[in-house]
Amino acid sequence: DVTIIPSGMHRDIFSNVMALLDKAVSVAQAQDEPDNALRNNTAKTRAMLEQRGVQAELAARMAAVRMFTVPSGAYGSNVSLMTDRSDTWDDEKKVADAYFMRMSHMYGQGFWGESGEAVGQAGIGKDLLKAALSGTKMTVHSRSSNVYQVLTGDDPFQSFGGVSMAVRAVDGKTPEVFISNLENVSNMKQETLEKYMG
Repeated sequence: DVTIIPSGMHRDIFSNVMALLDKAVSVAQAQDEPDNALRNNTAKTRAMLEQRGVQAELAARMAAVRMFTVPSGAYGSNVSLMTDRSDTWDDEKKVADAYFMRMSHMYGQGFWGESGEAVGQAGIGKDLLKAALSGTKMTVHSRSSNVYQVLTGDDPFQSFGGVSMAVRAVDGKTPEVFISNLENVSNMKQETLEKYMG
């Protein structure tokens, strides 16, 4: 129940998309149904925040955030920078920590790129992102280009690979990884990453 937004999206489009997604999250969370995973996760996260001393109203807003990305105006998850400097780390946890630090800025519910530090809660943005990712069974990335593929540049592995690695860091298990193959509008399909790359 989390959305990671690519950081290269044009600001006006980004703002409109974020507003619509935030509205959809609010509507979904309001549905009082026993199997509403979004509502249940929000309640669990709110309780965690209140136990940490976050005031109830702020905890409710923060717990309802489901969109995380880089600070406003920034670009990239920093996973590509870590990958390029593979001689500086020997544990994937360091790469995941860099991802969480960079991608843990909140969007929606009245926030626009704030980290936990910006609202007086050191480290809380990372904890919120981790709570939202916990239990993720699959990650999905869409490809609509016939020009660029998943190995052409660093964007797919730093964003899509980054979130899949982040889920593994949180839950200890790699999620299923799928590509929404939109290259041929007459034959759009979901494929495993392995099949798409093949």
